[in-house]
Amino acid sequence: LGEASVFYSHSETEYSNVPGLIQRPGFETNSVGLSYSRKLGSRLTGTAMVSQTEAKSTSSTGGSSGDFEGINYAVAATYPPSSRLAQGVSLSKNISPSTRVGRLFSVREGVTVDASYKIGSRFTYTLGAGQRRYSARGTLGTGGLVLKSSRVNELTTSLRYQQNDRLSFVFDASHIENTTSDPLFDYSATRVGLTTSLSF
Repeated sequence: LGEASVFYSHSETEYSNVPGLIQRPGFETNSVGLSYSRKLGSRLTGTAMVSQTEAKSTSSTGGSSGDFEGINYAVAATYPPSSRLAQGVSLSKNISPSTRVGRLFSVREGVTVDASYKIGSRFTYTLGAGQRRYSARGTLGTGGLVLKSSRVNELTTSLRYQQNDRLSFVFDASHIENTTSDPLFDYSATRVGLTTSLSF
């Protein structure tokens, strides 16, 4: 029937290295939820998690607001139609710490899809795309600019070369487009990297 678990988690976030004039206190998060994983047939594997989550600012600053209470979730599925090709999709919503202007934390919602293909015995090519949406929570009562929301679209690709069991090389690249509620903070960026891994 699969594997299920019930969990409780508590986390505390502090911005201890932020200058005092900016006044960024932390927040606490409590979650109670259920996770479930099952293999459907011989190839399809699915996992799901849902939780009731509460996040509260530890700020004593007057006017601070934006605490969150609601449902978070994560759903993922992988399907390899052949020994060379694998596909995956995931959806999620969760609380994440934030260093963006005017917020303590963000409610993050995202979706990603990816596929990988083995080219021979040593090369693996991967292509993926995703979108992440952030909404501000924990607004500070200090006035000033607040980025209420942002959206990040991302395209990634990589080529892995496995020389042997110990040595591998990965060439990867990604491009993101970031759009916010204030056009002043919109940007796009491209990253290219080469990674060498050696295990002993």
